[in-house]
Amino acid sequence: MNGPTPHLSWAEIAASDGTPYPLQWRSSRALVLAWEFEAIREACGLPIRVTSCYRTGVTNVATGGATTSQHLFGRALDLVPPMGISYPEFYQIVLTRAESHAIIRGVGRNLRNFHVHMDTRPGDVLFLWDE
Repeated sequence: MNGPTPHLSWAEIAASDGTPYPLQWRSSRALVLAWEFEAIREACGLPIRVTSCYRTGVTNVATGGATTSQHLFGRALDLVPPMGISYPEFYQIVLTRAESHAIIRGVGRNLRNFHVHMDTRPGDVLFLWDE
């Protein structure tokens, strides 16, 4: 398999500068994140484009990411709504998954680039925000 799950490749979750997703997190963090991605993809019934996952410190600064971004720890995905699903509908699909399944603990709306952020940060609280 060329990724952690059937519809998510290692290339999609690598840093934008080409740095691979860290080996030490592949059997733990990547799998948890990827199975949540698969559940959201199944709920949509369509392919989903990933715009960001793992970030090195350099790529995080270049993208304007938060200093404590879950992307730095390989626990976050930024997703573009699939063709045929509106941005509000897609956000609701991700939010519903997060509210019904405690593994997703961060959901954000990026209203400039129209992507939805999801992450599997440690803890018990669901964090929601708009950028």
